[in-house]
Amino acid sequence: MIEINAQNLEKFEKPEQLTPDNIVHWSHTYKELVDRYGKRMVNTMHHKAVIFLREDLIKYSKDEKCYYCKMLKGYNTTDYKMKYNKELKRHECECQGFQTKFRKGEEPICSHTLALKYHWKMQHWNEKQKNEFLNDITEQEEKWNK
Repeated sequence: MIEINAQNLEKFEKPEQLTPDNIVHWSHTYKELVDRYGKRMVNTMHHKAVIFLREDLIKYSKDEKCYYCKMLKGYNTTDYKMKYNKELKRHECECQGFQTKFRKGEEPICSHTLALKYHWKMQHWNEKQKNEFLNDITEQEEKWNK
């Protein structure tokens, strides 16, 4: 007989809304990064990315057409710009970690760009869930009105 741990079960249930607390279980990005860089390094980046999300530090600048990861008080004193590179088809971050990896020819990633990916995932997922919910309500109302 197989015992199922209730804590593990929640990883597989489809959440109604993605939050910084459950994003890791539903992100292919996290799983791909663990395979590429190892769990210890990725957990450090993930932890920082979740803090940026919880503090709502990922912001879009319409004027500059780019994203910023705003400074985290008590941690750093810099807002990091993440601008889209059309040739590479990805966002690049101004932070030292991203730039160092980029110059070495390594796959560049940092907690700021990871937070941006999580931010998009949460927005897309939550908007999709909201639309599915509204569609379900509309279908129910149509059935009741018949």
